[in-house]
Amino acid sequence: MKNICYCLALLLISCSSPQKALENQNYSKAFRKSLKKVKSKKATSRDKKILMESLRQLLAQNDREIEIRESGIPPKDWVDALKYIEDSQEKIRKAAPYTRFDFTEIDSKLADKETKITKNIYGFYLRGGNQNLDESKRTGEKFKAQKAFEFFNNAKRYTNDTRQLDQLMAECVRFGKVIYSINSDAPFGLSWEVDRAFSNFERESNHFLEVNFDRIMSNADCDINLDFRDFDIGYGQRTVENRQFQEEVEAGFRTERDTSGNEIRIPLYETVYGQVRVEELSKIAVGEIWVNVYANNQNCPLRDTRIENEVVNVVERHTITGDRRAIPNNYDDSFQDELMQDDDIAEELIDLLYQEISNYIF
Repeated sequence: MKNICYCLALLLISCSSPQKALENQNYSKAFRKSLKKVKSKKATSRDKKILMESLRQLLAQNDREIEIRESGIPPKDWVDALKYIEDSQEKIRKAAPYTRFDFTEIDSKLADKETKITKNIYGFYLRGGNQNLDESKRTGEKFKAQKAFEFFNNAKRYTNDTRQLDQLMAECVRFGKVIYSINSDAPFGLSWEVDRAFSNFERESNHFLEVNFDRIMSNADCDINLDFRDFDIGYGQRTVENRQFQEEVEAGFRTERDTSGNEIRIPLYETVYGQVRVEELSKIAVGEIWVNVYANNQNCPLRDTRIENEVVNVVERHTITGDRRAIPNNYDDSFQDELMQDDDIAEELIDLLYQEISNYIF
């Protein structure tokens, strides 16, 4: 049995060896395992040869992938080509300290290829940005300037000198900012609450969006009117339910003597009964807003819509009769919640409607 286990162990070691991986053309595995051996200073000359051969094969594979992607679809294929270049450079960096091979020429070729592809990617994004920015200036289409901004921002990843791009991106912001003018017709008596919540719209302003609330704007791309319909606040259906409970409780004790003559107490139990009258009250507030959008030009992406929501406030009132010892602890008639006041429930409804409209507009 020991001999069999020993042979199996040798077989497993052999199957997982750098040599076996190389024979199976699993060059990544051969490279990893042989590199691990040479790092541990337990490598044979054969292991070092395997390291070089697996590296040679991996570099050749990467070269083929780089060539294919360099002539592929920009910029995605070009970016992928850079990843293969980086992989080759990383493998050379790991293996170089443990070989006598001079990688200078290979490193130089990879660096030249990296520079060329990087310039191509930079040029692709720069041209795309300029084309979109020029079209925005010519047509007044602000979303073209926003798209140009994305091109220029991508280009910045492929150059060390970003001064020109920063200037172009500033132009994109100037030509690409969309202006919203939002006004509201609040329900009677709720103007303050609506202004409190909906003035937060202005916080949504950013590089490409200027939001104005309850201001007169002559240059707005979108005039948005929030037409509040009167809130409907009323009581829901009242329900009443009687719930019966019973519990075994200790009601005293009797005494006995055990076999040693000691006096012991034996508890006595009785069943007690109680009832809880559960009254459920509710108040419902329903709100509706018509969002009317007036597009002043091609830069307004919004359309008319209708937003509605509701707030339901529910409280329970408990009336306990019978033996309180039978009643679970979650029932209490010493303190009763009150339904929300109309102003409070309306304020909560306004906050919900604000969030829904904000999600639609932005």
